[in-house]
Amino acid sequence: MARVAPSPAGIAVRAVGLALCALLAGPGCRTLRISPAPPVTSADWVTEGDAPARHGSAAGRLTPPLQEAWVYNAHAGFGTASPLIWQHVVFVATRKGEVHAIDRMTGKKRGTKAFGDAIEGSPVLHDHVLYVPSAWGGRAVTAYDVRTGTTRWRIDGPPVEAGLLVVDGRLIVADVTGAVRAFDAASGQGLWERPPDDGRSGIFATPLAVEGHVLVADDRGHAVLLEAATGAVRWTHRLPAPVYRTPVTDGRRIFVPTTRGRFVALDARDGRPLWTHTEPDTTVRFTAPAYRDGAVFVGTSDGRLLRLAAATGEVRWEAPAGESLVATPLPAEDVVYVGGMDRRLYALDTRTGERVWSVELEGRVKSPMAARDGFLVVLAEPRFVYAFTTATTYAVVDP
Repeated sequence: MARVAPSPAGIAVRAVGLALCALLAGPGCRTLRISPAPPVTSADWVTEGDAPARHGSAAGRLTPPLQEAWVYNAHAGFGTASPLIWQHVVFVATRKGEVHAIDRMTGKKRGTKAFGDAIEGSPVLHDHVLYVPSAWGGRAVTAYDVRTGTTRWRIDGPPVEAGLLVVDGRLIVADVTGAVRAFDAASGQGLWERPPDDGRSGIFATPLAVEGHVLVADDRGHAVLLEAATGAVRWTHRLPAPVYRTPVTDGRRIFVPTTRGRFVALDARDGRPLWTHTEPDTTVRFTAPAYRDGAVFVGTSDGRLLRLAAATGEVRWEAPAGESLVATPLPAEDVVYVGGMDRRLYALDTRTGERVWSVELEGRVKSPMAARDGFLVVLAEPRFVYAFTTATTYAVVDP
């Protein structure tokens, strides 16, 4: 069948339709634009773990029992990317390569942007620009302006499965080959690059900021602290096992989850080991940890949640929390939340480890959570985004 070229009038109508779609960012639109765009504040959860130090702790109270505010169907699964909360918008990235913007109050879609390739690691929102990593193909990172609905710049390179870090106006990108690169966040101009040590290591854990430095850890157990401004190496340390989950820091210490039953605390100044928590079962893996008020919360692959003293590594308590834990715990003022592979969300007392609340979900929880102002976002396989709150509003949304 011969292909018929569109008429000039048809082209004009289509152009107007696309322009209106981009302007309104309605439920059927395949674009993402937030207008008017409020400023990004320190109260917003706009990066994995809430801050470049990756504490992953909810500000204020988030006391159970919580109520479902809404459930959103993203029509695709999730990787290790954290949801982001920016004022009245929730951003969720999927392995289909899309970022969904969801209205925080109603659970309705405000827009969707397809970035072409699977998104595994966490995007980051900085100065109204959403930086999105690609875990497949030749595109490494896309910088997308959510105010205008346009792409500012892209950088090519090996796939990026780790989340992204913005520190002091620099975008830090660590890829599957083990290379670490820094770019000017505004322009995309390259600033420095650290090639992989041996060409056989990959970085899958999100980098974190430590007092003007950047910590990266790879799947061969190499932990390296780099100067954020230059990429110069301050120290290196060989850990006893590979690292696949994001470490966390309290500024003095860096807490690193590994495989083979080892959880290690390093001195942030020189990289020397301070203490190691060792599991008798060497097949145990740890989740990414969270930090709050001198305590480190970390889950295990055999379904336990641990509270460790940050200074000594002493186990203050351990408690069962489902079949297996993969997602990062999220501590609040008096409870810590954790999602299990048994399709449940649990709340445990931070002082005792006693289970005080749980709720059944439609799927397993494997991704980090995000919280802001008594509002909690949980991703559950295979495609559901849950919003919990202390309020009683409830809606189910299937865009």
